[in-house]
Amino acid sequence: MRGATQMMTEARPIQQSRTFLTDLVLPPDTNHHHTIFGGKVMAYVTWTHKTSMEVFVRVEAENLLTGEKRMTARAYLTMIALDDQGKPTSVPGVIPDTEEERIQYEKAKERHVLRRKRKVEM
Repeated sequence: MRGATQMMTEARPIQQSRTFLTDLVLPPDTNHHHTIFGGKVMAYVTWTHKTSMEVFVRVEAENLLTGEKRMTARAYLTMIALDDQGKPTSVPGVIPDTEEERIQYEKAKERHVLRRKRKVEM
């Protein structure tokens, strides 16, 4: 069993979590503000802590008639891994490969500290 547990917590390349989704947003995909639901636009893991992971999301809009694209939103989300009993559980680390990934990875610790500070101040 040790091998299975160890295998689940080994660090993995960030590229393995990168996802590109091209989708046409229709009215059922939006909320009452006519914006897309956040869960529909998840992207890749930039950094992990003990039981949490930071996920970078970039959203672009494209004019289907002209092909013009523009960034509409970008964000870092924190996701907590839960076990079958709903308790936080460890997550594998990530290994940055590209220059963009290395920059985000290196700055993630600072973002983590700022998030924790804001949480305490609330």
